[in-house]
Amino acid sequence: MKSVGIVVATVLLALQATTAAADVVIAPAEGFTNVEPLGQLTMSRTYGPRQGKTCVADGAGSAGCRLVAAAAEWSPPDLPVTVELERRGGGFALLLSTLYQDPKGRPACWVRRELAPEETSSSERTWAATKAAFDAWSRDCEAVRGLGADRLRAAIAAAQPDFGRAYKVLRGVRGLPDTPGEMSVGSFLPSQVSQPLLDAVAAACGGPPGQARLGSDGKIAWDFDRTIAYGADGSRPFGVCVDDQIRHYPGYQRRN
Repeated sequence: MKSVGIVVATVLLALQATTAAADVVIAPAEGFTNVEPLGQLTMSRTYGPRQGKTCVADGAGSAGCRLVAAAAEWSPPDLPVTVELERRGGGFALLLSTLYQDPKGRPACWVRRELAPEETSSSERTWAATKAAFDAWSRDCEAVRGLGADRLRAAIAAAQPDFGRAYKVLRGVRGLPDTPGEMSVGSFLPSQVSQPLLDAVAAACGGPPGQARLGSDGKIAWDFDRTIAYGADGSRPFGVCVDDQIRHYPGYQRRN
């Protein structure tokens, strides 16, 4: 499962008018995050404690909560990418990342870009800024470049109407604190594996493509040297980095 990172918020009435009932998916000690479907996107609302209060998800404790962040996230099926349109403070930001990890366990190709006021003055301008940023990011990120520019462009274009709906919800959010952006990226488990997906994992792990091979029978032929030590900074060897991320893929098998 992917963990939705970052966000949430809004005037509850605005969200109730545009999304389904929320499920609490994260419940930290100092607040909680709700996630709701919005077409191909998900809308997230994050609550934190009011000054001197305790914030819990249910019951009387919810009176001690305040909205602290809001965002819409797009993570298409079987593509290891995620885009978040985030509202913090009085502005918008874009967060882009793969759903793969680098050897240190960080999201590969994670980028956050503040959007200028003129870029977010309308739904159309916000979409244009989002699409341009995604196109540039996907060209620069080796871990997704091999998946095909046309495929990536078509996938995000199909989500344009839902980005427009999300913009209207986020635009109505007021009074959020200007706190640092975050993104929590979980595992990527495609329903169908391709060679470009396997090569994308290799790129995220800083190694060459082709060591994990997808056969005509749908099985993944894969082996790696288990004797290579971790780096002095705790970074995983290439083989461990790849294996950690593909071991639950359909057709996974290891020669040894």
